[in-house]
Amino acid sequence: MYSGTPVVKIVIIGDVKVGKSCLMKRFVSNEFIPAHDFTIGVDFGVKHLHTQTYGEVKVHVWDTAGQERFRSITKAYYRAASVCIVVYDVCSKSSRLGVDGWIREARQHLPKDVVLAVAGNKCDRLEIVEAIRDKTGETLEVEEARCYKVSALAGTGVHEMFEDLVDTVCLQRNCGRATASDVVSKLHASKGSCC
Repeated sequence: MYSGTPVVKIVIIGDVKVGKSCLMKRFVSNEFIPAHDFTIGVDFGVKHLHTQTYGEVKVHVWDTAGQERFRSITKAYYRAASVCIVVYDVCSKSSRLGVDGWIREARQHLPKDVVLAVAGNKCDRLEIVEAIRDKTGETLEVEEARCYKVSALAGTGVHEMFEDLVDTVCLQRNCGRATASDVVSKLHASKGSCC
């Protein structure tokens, strides 16, 4: 049994301008900053999350730079991560196409038991998302990854995504107060496709 407050380390990766920093800010401080500079190297945030299933959990969120020139720096922050969220912009085809590369990088550098997630950000721009889907007929599905539709701007799905991922890690670690029925419910609850 785990003693003390569990700590979950989450690393956020993805292309430039997909909203990684905005997702972190929305989760950590429930705010949206529309214009900010590119992340240089990494940014860091902490949130004490009270989950219904596991109680208090301390969440460390590492927001990595998307630019190629910072990749060697950001790889050092992958160590000991419990969760990796690959973020893409649902309004950008090139961002969607980049997801596979980010997943390959994550699998190469992260622990084998890491919980992998893919987050389609900017789902608040529904008219653009639907136009892209109508043209391509595609939705993004990733094997062995949890997929989420989120909006850092509107806050839609952000807290729920982080809480679901933290619950999944706590389940793996057996760090708390979950019953067998809680575990089964959580495992079946969040599989789907991203925007």
